[in-house]
Amino acid sequence: MDKLKVEDIRAYENFIERDPSRFCKAFISTVCVSDMVDNNVSETFNGYILNARGKHIIHMLEEIRSGLRERQFKKLEHVQSVSDVLTPAMRKTLEKLKSQARFCTAHPGLGGKFEVEKKNDRFVVSLPDKTYPALYVHKYLTTETYLKAYSFSLEPINGERQWLKATGYPVEPPQVRVMPGRPKNKRRRDRDENDPKNPSRLNRAGTVMTCQNCLQVGHNARGCKNETVEKDKAEKRKPGRPRKHPRSEDGVESSSKSRSNKLAKERGQASKGVGHYVREETRNSYICSGSTVHQVPRGEELPT
Repeated sequence: MDKLKVEDIRAYENFIERDPSRFCKAFISTVCVSDMVDNNVSETFNGYILNARGKHIIHMLEEIRSGLRERQFKKLEHVQSVSDVLTPAMRKTLEKLKSQARFCTAHPGLGGKFEVEKKNDRFVVSLPDKTYPALYVHKYLTTETYLKAYSFSLEPINGERQWLKATGYPVEPPQVRVMPGRPKNKRRRDRDENDPKNPSRLNRAGTVMTCQNCLQVGHNARGCKNETVEKDKAEKRKPGRPRKHPRSEDGVESSSKSRSNKLAKERGQASKGVGHYVREETRNSYICSGSTVHQVPRGEELPT
């Protein structure tokens, strides 16, 4: 401000006349009197005007003005029917805190002071300094302040056709140009923020793009102007589902389970006939007599 005063005294005086304590960050108090410490107010307002933001400037402002005027009237009408000192939202918060206070133990002292103990914590509470209802909560959370906040409503106005014609050079609206692609109505999420509808989906932000034409990073093949680089041809996989138990060189599966299945199948085929049965693939011998099948170990002579 001292530098501004030296540069231009009229700009300095004009700035002071506008009461900088109402909008300048240097005068904003750091003492919080509300339990809302984030910027949900701006996010709520942006969501409130989401449909209006896609319209032209005049129609957008008119829709926002009409919506805010109706909202102010409903809020004022609702709070006028409340006879409590606190607003309904603050009363609900207070009742919740009162329910949690049953886990505290109060030790009285002189002068209206208490030692309030909860588990391993202990606090000093002074009733003369915080009496109900005048100073028990901050005045910003009372119904009286709520009424003052919504006592100033936006005045209704006539439609666009009844407006006064502006004098001077007419300002024509810009030509409507349809932008490519579908218009976006959702807000842009941070790089480390996942999709709320699909939290398990991995975020692709920060991934490096590799061109399949020149094998360089930073672009894709659609806009690549470099020469094509020949890639090593990978060995093609045989079609079909791969075998769970690979075969050995002689064509016999190595798994013991597969071997037992083979023997059971051969034994079943041998039971269809009577006499000596030899499996050509495995050279296993079987003797079938009626419904009984005996396997002959290799190297032994057949029984007579």
